[in-house]
Amino acid sequence: MADEDHQDSDGDRGELSAESDSESELDAAEYDRRREQCFRQIIMSEIQFNKLKCHLRDMKIKQLMKRRRDVLNQTDPEFMVKHRELLDEFNSRNKVSVRSPSSEESDWCESIVQILEGLPLERDDRSVLSG
Repeated sequence: MADEDHQDSDGDRGELSAESDSESELDAAEYDRRREQCFRQIIMSEIQFNKLKCHLRDMKIKQLMKRRRDVLNQTDPEFMVKHRELLDEFNSRNKVSVRSPSSEESDWCESIVQILEGLPLERDDRSVLSG
């Protein structure tokens, strides 16, 4: 029974392909018309794509020019955040390097100076100091 169904479907396909072959031979004008229509759609799509591509490029250039102007004027948000971070780091380092010694550090330095002043200088040390 499956073989009969298979043969029937093959027979139907043969009839359909014969009809479509005869239709395609008869409708060469329709084929040319559809081909021309598809060709026009392709060309219109390419034109639209090129216009959109140019528009996108122009928008990107404007965006980059605005960003450049903001950075030069120091008003760009990203620039301001980074600038603030760098200033904070600079100020913290500057405070560490400029800070005055604590009283404990001063006392320690003074005691070292007193010890060094009390030591007799060797002959070689005098020549270095006077030199």
